[in-house]
Amino acid sequence: MRGRWMVGVLMLGLGSLVSAGDTLSIIPSPASALVGEEVRFRFSPAVKREGDAVTLDFGDGGSATLTYSLGCGMLGGCNELKHTYAGAGTFTVSGSGTADGAKVSGTVQITVAAVSSEQHIWVCTGAHQPGYNQTVWRTDLEVHNPGSTKVTYHISLLKRDTDNRQAQTMVYTLNGERSAHHADIVFDPFGFEGAAALRITPVGGPLVVQSRTYNQLASGSFGQFVPGIPDAQAIPFGREGRLVGLFHDPNPTQGFRTNLGLLSTSPAPIRVEVRFHGPLGTPLGVQVVELKTYEFTQLNKVFERVTQESVNGGYLRVRTLTTGGAFLAYASVVDNVTGDPIYVPVALIPTGLP
Repeated sequence: MRGRWMVGVLMLGLGSLVSAGDTLSIIPSPASALVGEEVRFRFSPAVKREGDAVTLDFGDGGSATLTYSLGCGMLGGCNELKHTYAGAGTFTVSGSGTADGAKVSGTVQITVAAVSSEQHIWVCTGAHQPGYNQTVWRTDLEVHNPGSTKVTYHISLLKRDTDNRQAQTMVYTLNGERSAHHADIVFDPFGFEGAAALRITPVGGPLVVQSRTYNQLASGSFGQFVPGIPDAQAIPFGREGRLVGLFHDPNPTQGFRTNLGLLSTSPAPIRVEVRFHGPLGTPLGVQVVELKTYEFTQLNKVFERVTQESVNGGYLRVRTLTTGGAFLAYASVVDNVTGDPIYVPVALIPTGLP
């Protein structure tokens, strides 16, 4: 059964609108929607004069601002912003700013309800492409059916730095107690040259999934094991993951470099906060990464975003800032001389630590 979330809308009466000046009426459309589907928030009065701007806080950590432009003047006003929710809950959407020359504010509530969910297995990274320092990356995928009955499975290609709502998907079947080896899976059968994650959706039974991403040389190959990870192991809103044992040498002819991979398992855009630390816990910096729907990204030589110094045994703290969002993370620590990588899985930190 296809996973879907339904969005229901509860309009507050004018008496419950919080207003610092004139009332900003906010109307969501459609009144019911699948999660991942854009909700259009139309408001009145509209932005129609120079100096007008209205901001909507969507109640899940996201916000958007509509500022006056010449186009708004020509159209007689602009009055629409869009948003997509990643998870279930009741969200209060608050609007404020200046519209038609007057200070305005208002609120409306949206209830997002979970109905059912497909079960996925995620492979956080794969490739068919050349890489840094003359590396040549390839990925093989292994799928095993531990049951006694036939299982159908869908493999979706989640291209790097892409909104993957309409991901290219291939369908396979696998008899019980059988294994399938998909060599160079990113290129065959998808014909894609680049980096991508994989989403495997079993239908009719469980599967065991794993992969190997490796540097292909004329004399052979060497690479890293990359596991298949079920939905339940994604990092949800309100939890934190850590990646430890990370190294970076700014000299590309020695030492190691660390790449950070992030994969959204959410049917809506999310924001992920990355905190960088040295081995003694010294804060090195903070970055916020915007991820599109089901987007995979890899931030190469990631410590160079916050420092030009060497890092020996540093760590990263990762969490989503989006209510209802979830994601996966990994690090790849690569030998600068040989190109030999290791896969570092994220550790989900228990709640309530002292």
